[in-house]
Amino acid sequence: MHMASLNRRARKSGQSLVEILFALAIFTMGVATIGYLILDGYTALRVSTERSVALGLAQEGIEAVRSIRDNDFDALVPGTYGLALSGGVWTLSGSTSDTIGRYVRSVSISNVDDEIVEVQSNVSWNTNLIRSSTMTFTDYLSNWGRTKGDAADLSIDASGASFIGPVLSGITLGNTGESDITIDAVNVSCNGGLSLTAVILGGTTVFTSVTGIPAGEDIDITDYTLSSGNNAGMEVTGCSGLLAGSDILVSFSMTDGSKAHVIVSP
Repeated sequence: MHMASLNRRARKSGQSLVEILFALAIFTMGVATIGYLILDGYTALRVSTERSVALGLAQEGIEAVRSIRDNDFDALVPGTYGLALSGGVWTLSGSTSDTIGRYVRSVSISNVDDEIVEVQSNVSWNTNLIRSSTMTFTDYLSNWGRTKGDAADLSIDASGASFIGPVLSGITLGNTGESDITIDAVNVSCNGGLSLTAVILGGTTVFTSVTGIPAGEDIDITDYTLSSGNNAGMEVTGCSGLLAGSDILVSFSMTDGSKAHVIVSP
């Protein structure tokens, strides 16, 4: 009887020890899971915050160059620069970048033509010891104060621009001058490597190609004359390669050598 009682106590003690170890294992797994979730949430919040800061700095870079353009378009010489702010006035610095805390920003300027430049504002930062991230914004800036040639009388309204499949439409041209305007070339530039297959002005097909012309190249269209006081809609076909969220620069060349452009953000 005494031996049986001891055996029962031993079995109960063994069961209790197993239950304690099992409970400790579950507790440890729970603590580890909660710790992982907290760490993962912190990491996601930190990455989101870093990207928001970088986005603001990249956008600020574009606005800074725009303000420089407003004061003197000729100051936008092709190259890579940092930015400096003094007395509320932005300037291009002599270095190739500027540093804001842990973020390094550079702006690159390149010519599209005599009166349009492409500006890329690039911000990079280290997310940890072995990984870095980059945020880039691109915009096109023109010599908005130009008044030369027929371009001065060509109004371009892209407020209604939109995509339906591969067709960009909703751009309206107008002649606000007293003389006819003749357009002899069109250029469509954007990210995405488009192959343009047709251009229609005022319902007339002024360019068509089976193989298409890459975006960014001048398209020698059939001369299109826009009479004084008249308007004409524009359509471009072959835009299926457009990268989402990218801007499109549409330029028009007149027979007198002047140029006009519009930036489309459909």
